[in-house]
Amino acid sequence: MEMMETCGITVCGFQTVSLPVFLSRESHLKVNYEIKDIQDAAKLIHIHQQLNCKSGLIITNPIPREYSIPFEQANHELQKALKKAKEKGISGKDVTIFLLREMNQSMTKDVTQSIEQLILSNSILSAKIAVSLSQLEA
Repeated sequence: MEMMETCGITVCGFQTVSLPVFLSRESHLKVNYEIKDIQDAAKLIHIHQQLNCKSGLIITNPIPREYSIPFEQANHELQKALKKAKEKGISGKDVTIFLLREMNQSMTKDVTQSIEQLILSNSILSAKIAVSLSQLEA
């Protein structure tokens, strides 16, 4: 969050005040603003564009509740997997696949299914925001 703020990137949470992290709906970090609905997200983007802002804007979307992993558990498993990757000398693009494989073996939830649902949820939200934004710009 500090790096994004330093770079002038506003971080908004879609129906959340907590920054969703990876497979968790929340973290100990707070977003800059909460967006209540699709229309508010579209209006925010529209105004950002009209003002010709040179800064970034991120709208975070929490993973669906039924696929979420509690932050403390997910973070613990992620840190273990990162340590193991470092010990094995795994780096670059290979890290992500290694982390997912390691976490999938040590978690009770299917990490792959959770990621698929997060991608699906993000795609649906993005499409809905795009439709609403196109109606504002028409």
